[in-house]
Amino acid sequence: MDTRAKPGEPILVTVRGRPGIKEKSEAQQVRLPGGATVADLLARLALTSRPEELVILCNGVRAEAGRKLAAGDTLWVFYAMSGG
Repeated sequence: MDTRAKPGEPILVTVRGRPGIKEKSEAQQVRLPGGATVADLLARLALTSRPEELVILCNGVRAEAGRKLAAGDTLWVFYAMSGG
C-alpha cells in the first residue's frame, strides 16, 4: 500500500510523547499537507525554538528534520537527556 500523498494532498500522522503531552500513552493526530517534513511537523507543534534538543523517531527510526512524512506515520518527539 502506497501511503505517499501527492504534494498538497493532506496526510494524517500520529505524534506521541511530545513535550507538553503529560502521559506517554496520549497521542495527538496532526494533519499536514502532502510532502510535509519532520521540520514542518515541528513548526506545526511550535517546537522549533531548540530542535537540537529534541529526539524524533518516525516509525521507530531516528528521523532528521528533512525526512518526508507519509500518511499513517507515528512519531515520537521528546527531549534528549544527558547525564554524567
